[in-house]
Amino acid sequence: SNGYRDNNDVRQRNGVGDLRYDSGDGKAWVNITGDDQRLGLPGARLVTTTSSELESDRRGATTPTAYSEKTGGTLTLGVSRMIGQGVELIVDGNLRRKDQTIFSTLFGSDTSDVRELTTGALTPRALINGHLLGLPTMITVGFDYYQSKLNAKRSQALTDPPYHTYDLNQQSTAAYWQQKLSVAPSTDISFGGRLQQTRLEASDIYDATQPGGAFSAQATPLNSTEMQHALHFGIEHRFSPALAVFGRIGRSFRTPNVDERIGVSAFPVDFDLKTQTSFDIEGGLRGRAGPVEWQSSAYQMMLNNEILFIPFPPLGANINLDPTRRIGVENAAIWHLSEDLRLKAEVTYTRATFRGGTYAGNDVPLVSRWTGNVGVSWNIYKKLAVFDAVLNYVGG
Repeated sequence: SNGYRDNNDVRQRNGVGDLRYDSGDGKAWVNITGDDQRLGLPGARLVTTTSSELESDRRGATTPTAYSEKTGGTLTLGVSRMIGQGVELIVDGNLRRKDQTIFSTLFGSDTSDVRELTTGALTPRALINGHLLGLPTMITVGFDYYQSKLNAKRSQALTDPPYHTYDLNQQSTAAYWQQKLSVAPSTDISFGGRLQQTRLEASDIYDATQPGGAFSAQATPLNSTEMQHALHFGIEHRFSPALAVFGRIGRSFRTPNVDERIGVSAFPVDFDLKTQTSFDIEGGLRGRAGPVEWQSSAYQMMLNNEILFIPFPPLGANINLDPTRRIGVENAAIWHLSEDLRLKAEVTYTRATFRGGTYAGNDVPLVSRWTGNVGVSWNIYKKLAVFDAVLNYVGG
């Protein structure tokens, strides 16, 4: 794609190889992917009280030579086996590698960022279908292990020695349980939890004598261990095939990854980006009236340490916000005009505000209150030719 702005073209190539074996009682698979991408970075348009580049040169590039290059690859291996009636054991894992180079201009000075990221994962789990106290139940229980290693070198020009060399090693170990229980023919409850430990070792080798290093500072090393938990309880009751009510309550969390901990700026880095947590509650209705399927729900999220990326100098990094709240209503409908033609629409209202700190009571920036879309899907001929179109709306 050539992009809308000058120096905004993107060139991307992807390759995928997939091999699967199915013996009836067991399966095995191997998946290999590779990709590379080059993206032009045009920078921001300048708007002042007396002039606006959005009017004089809307498509121009503030940084005509800035770019980002990325290459990556993944290897995924897995096996599954039925080890008893209604019990399936799955053992899989993957190894990922990403090399990225970013060359940009900050305050009229060149900045280069070269990163090497390696991530490994092992995710065994069991899927159990059976009965508990005579009631039908489905259980997913498993164990996750992830390890990410990042080496990032920050210099002025790509040929210069780095003035920052960041090394991060993050490991997470988690166990989880999720269960659905049919307590009545028309009523299901679901409950589960996740317990996760995250360990992080992060350091920075700083050399102020290198080009570009005089106006920076060394990041404080960090060696930390953190425990987090997630909980979920939900219920669904079907009054009839045409109407159901559902609700859920839970606690969730999102641990920052190693890329997010160092941002993209040349300014001092704080490795100690906190884990985002949220307490959520949601309830709604779903149903069907003839050819129309619909769902409507309302929710509230109480967030702590919400992670937000600030792209503008002098930050250019991820930060944790003061406590925030999101309240919203989501509505969706699908109209099956025929077996091969359907219309779909969604409308969402979201109100995101700060509930503490300096900006308490104010809106969280860049969260649209109204969003929506309408679309059509037409199976023209036996799914060999399919037409899809979607019109999206994003409001203020």
